[in-house]
Amino acid sequence: MENFWNPLTCFTVCVMIYAFSEFLSKKTKGAISTLLFVCIIFLLGFWTNILPKDVTGASGILAAMSNFGIALLITNLGTLINLEDLCHEWKTVVIALVGIVGIAVGCFTVGSMLFGREYALIAAPPIAGSTVAGIIVTTVAEAANRPELAAFVILVLSFQKFFGIPITTYA
Repeated sequence: MENFWNPLTCFTVCVMIYAFSEFLSKKTKGAISTLLFVCIIFLLGFWTNILPKDVTGASGILAAMSNFGIALLITNLGTLINLEDLCHEWKTVVIALVGIVGIAVGCFTVGSMLFGREYALIAAPPIAGSTVAGIIVTTVAEAANRPELAAFVILVLSFQKFFGIPITTYA
């Protein structure tokens, strides 16, 4: 079975999991997010050893996203922002900025006391910016030869997805 898990089959399985999760989300009329289904399926696949532990890395999706996809996402987001609409939604902007400041203060004070300074610093971007920020800081942690920090970022993102998605779905 070891020869079965080449980059092509890993990519195919990842795409099938995302497609099936999207199908399930549509069946629930969006009550349960696609990402929550993805997280659950991957978790079950890892726990039962049906999926290899490096299925996402071997598929090339992470490398493509970190090298190419993030730049497209940021560029696309920048072109979608209309400054006139942004000025009309100033309250939303202020609330978002206050939230980011609150996350930073919480991570650097309480987070530093609970987990240590390095863990608090590496957790702040994914808490405030979610998946894209998580990919960026994971890449930085791996480049600094700190796999334990990269794993902590994944843990923070997973915790955020498993508990945050259901809360935001119903809020």
